[in-house]
Amino acid sequence: MSIIIAFIMATTPITQDYALEQDAKDPLAEARSEYVVTKHLESGEPTTYFSDMSLGLAQIASKESVRRYFDEVEYGHRSRFNGDRAWVKHPQKLHDKLAKIVGARADEVIIAGTTQTNANLLLNAFYKPTPERNIILLSAPTFSGNSSIANEHVQMHGYSETESVLTLQPKEGKELVSTNDILEALEERGSRISVVFLDGVNYVTGQALDIKRITQKAHEKGCKVIFDLAQAVGNIPLNLHEWNVDAANWCHYKFLSGPNGGTGGLFVHQRHGEDPDLLRPAGWKAEGPGSTRGHFVPKAGAAGFQLSSSSTLDLYALEPSLELFDKVGMDAVVEKSRGLTTFFLALLQTIDTEKITIVTPEDPSQRGCMISLKVTENRQEIVDRLYNEYHIDCDTRDPHYIRFALTPLHTSYNDVYNLAKALKEVF
Repeated sequence: MSIIIAFIMATTPITQDYALEQDAKDPLAEARSEYVVTKHLESGEPTTYFSDMSLGLAQIASKESVRRYFDEVEYGHRSRFNGDRAWVKHPQKLHDKLAKIVGARADEVIIAGTTQTNANLLLNAFYKPTPERNIILLSAPTFSGNSSIANEHVQMHGYSETESVLTLQPKEGKELVSTNDILEALEERGSRISVVFLDGVNYVTGQALDIKRITQKAHEKGCKVIFDLAQAVGNIPLNLHEWNVDAANWCHYKFLSGPNGGTGGLFVHQRHGEDPDLLRPAGWKAEGPGSTRGHFVPKAGAAGFQLSSSSTLDLYALEPSLELFDKVGMDAVVEKSRGLTTFFLALLQTIDTEKITIVTPEDPSQRGCMISLKVTENRQEIVDRLYNEYHIDCDTRDPHYIRFALTPLHTSYNDVYNLAKALKEVF
């Protein structure tokens, strides 16, 4: 037993009474009523939802927000420009709220494109390889789409992915590539690395990297830094502007409860957003002052990366979630997240089995609200039993992981207690 786990066990009661006491004084308890209650696919009975890392639980207010959109389109194209909810004004209202969540200036973020589209746009802008410096640095386990994007970009510049895409693997006997492992790689090979392209929170393990330290070391070595924050936005504390992250991309349909596959998000630091020489994609929405037919001058800031209009339906669906986060604040979300995950880690110690390994870091600064278990046997059977017998909705990822998102805005301590009780029974 590690020192951290020993401390957790010594300081965290593992009783249902404790769970109910925590719920009774939870300042975020009222937020739970803002979310829909998921139903079992066959019985239609309520389920307890732990799968926001796959698809965020929808907010009830999103239904009404989308309905208002259809009310407004009855006025035709004029509804784009008139009234308090004029479509052309809508994105900026949301950018202001989103900027607070990611720790940025409002002109450093946009809601546009999709996660993978934006990753391509950012690599197109920041990956400028030379014979001496042409590596894109990734870290395992890597989302397949990000690996493909990195491979494609090095190939487009005439390099080989076997030599110019470096994917760090866990050291022998370890489950994770640590922040220190990444810092060591930058120290040893930074002079050959063009772009560091990493997950802020790993989609399989739930590990949160130290974005600030990695960015600082990468810049010392002359590298640019792009973070995929799909699992981080709305999950962990972010301060992208102060940390000097060059750029980042994310989706809104996980912890921010946007529509599945909906419009993504993008961050470009002010120092790059105001750089006229930075390569940006041409598109009418990105056209700035001085643009003429046949001559593209991009807007300053992240807006220079927006090719065309964002989906108005997506914006309306996302708005209630951003308003809720703006109301409660990320500090409260993170505080409860650490409480829930610490409680869950303590409860997991009571499961007497060698079939599971907790792969998410014990240190709360190195995780968000997702806990991932490595299960060596009958993984899918366990997930199916949790769903069908206990109405617990979690998910699984190859080759041997079960993931649980203890999302603070709709998860109670008693939910976590019952989850651990069910796990004890199925194992």
